[in-house]
Amino acid sequence: MSKYVPQAAMNAKRKSCIGWSIWNIILDFGGGFFSLVQLVGDAIDLNDLSSITGNPAKLGLSVITIFFDTIFFLQHYILYPENHSKHIKGDQELEFTV
Repeated sequence: MSKYVPQAAMNAKRKSCIGWSIWNIILDFGGGFFSLVQLVGDAIDLNDLSSITGNPAKLGLSVITIFFDTIFFLQHYILYPENHSKHIKGDQELEFTV
């Protein structure tokens, strides 16, 4: 959580997602999602749904990762979409092509 809260707060304060790559978030979301899929797959394989909660650290990290990455997706693509392609340096505004 120490890496998610400050970034989400900074994005909200600046109303911009400048300074970080959405690709890191996409990969992070994939890791959290597939970790959760593995927990559910193991539970189905063992016919024991309690095995999902049997590893609370993995479950917690997966849920927290997916939650915050969803916030970042909303910030990047819905709340501040026009701001993620511009980079401001001093009085100059530089355009980046994506």
